Amino acid sequence: MIDAPDHAAQERGNRSAGAWLLVALLGIALSVVAGMMSYGYTTAQAEQRFADVVDYVATQSLSYDAFNSAYTTET
Repeated sequence: MIDAPDHAAQERGNRSAGAWLLVALLGIALSVVAGMMSYGYTTAQAEQRFADVVDYVATQSLSYDAFNSAYTTET
């Protein structure tokens, strides 16, 4: 019997490679989007913590100034 080339199998193989490429590109794109969102969220949290620390330090500084002024006035 003569072995004829199986064009259907070759076509299926080409489509399979294209599908894998599409899936790989989609995975990379989703990873990039997730990374960017994570970076934005982390940056926002750090900014909020920094603002809280600055507010706390300002409050403590004002309290110290008021205490120091009262102590100086007393003596």
